[in-house]
Amino acid sequence: MSDPTTLHQPGLDARVLVKIGLAIIVCLAAVLGVSVAAIFGQIGNARVEVGSVWTGLSAINDRLGRIEKTVDETRATLDRLARNEQRNEQRTGSVTPNVIAGFYVTAQEAEFIREFLKIPPKNATATAKMALWIRAPAQATKPLPDGVVGKLEKLKGLRYAVDANYVIALIEPSTNIVIALI
Repeated sequence: MSDPTTLHQPGLDARVLVKIGLAIIVCLAAVLGVSVAAIFGQIGNARVEVGSVWTGLSAINDRLGRIEKTVDETRATLDRLARNEQRNEQRTGSVTPNVIAGFYVTAQEAEFIREFLKIPPKNATATAKMALWIRAPAQATKPLPDGVVGKLEKLKGLRYAVDANYVIALIEPSTNIVIALI
């Protein structure tokens, strides 16, 4: 066996423990240094990204400012045009007549047609049997009388039909499409 005094030397164990402790501290310091360097690297990258975002936001803000300016200028132009149009209408009266039955017949013309054809007023509460832009059966249409066409030249060549609710449909003869309802 060996000598018990050589196996356990108190000074030797303390020196070994101090060396191990110092090695651990050096390793921890190295790990801490690398971690701090990585964090500062990330902070540097974040600064670059924040700068890039600020540049992008600045460009967006400039563009938004130009868009708002264009919208404001367009609104001002539209307001000015509307005021000019109102002034012109006040000087000359209404440019467009009171049009009913789609785009084609005024209220006075519709009343004349209804009286000439001796059709009673339409039933306002019933649902319509005809609609604009549908094809009417050719056998259900009649030519407008010469007395109506003579007074309203724009109706020349058109045909008409009357539904059960006394709605008068003006029909384009080549296609039999309803172009106006009175």
